[in-house]
Amino acid sequence: MLACDIVIATDTAKFGTPEVNVGLFPMMIGALIFRNVLKKKAMEKILIGERLTAEQALDMGRVTRVVPADKLDEEVDEILKKLVGKSPVGMKIGKEAFYKMADMSVDDALDYLSVQLVAVASTEDAKEGITSFLEKRKPNFTGKESNIENQKEKRHGKTFMETF
Repeated sequence: MLACDIVIATDTAKFGTPEVNVGLFPMMIGALIFRNVLKKKAMEKILIGERLTAEQALDMGRVTRVVPADKLDEEVDEILKKLVGKSPVGMKIGKEAFYKMADMSVDDALDYLSVQLVAVASTEDAKEGITSFLEKRKPNFTGKESNIENQKEKRHGKTFMETF
């Protein structure tokens, strides 16, 4: 769940790291939990070993939404309908950039993201998205990348995307 971008929980769901209750420690999820939850909150819950309610998990950022159990399928369907209408290549470039810049300094992240902005803006999907907006219609995304990426322009002996 901590590796997911969107987590929908039922209002009856429970979450926890009970390893400390049996003499262990949740080592392996540490890499993910501390990237998703404030460190002090995460450490408190890990050290105490108590279960969280869905609302507590939402407050901590471990889940993104909480819904009644009988509405779970409906909520998942609604999210999926929204996601499938987005540009696949725009989402791919954006997600890769989001995770890659997370450990960079602010200056390095801004430099990197400015290059990624050019990459995503040069896609066929970006052109289609802007055109459809101006024409007041829904976009028809194809997932095609830009000519820059397809031609793999060389920059210091590497392709454009490999330089980052």
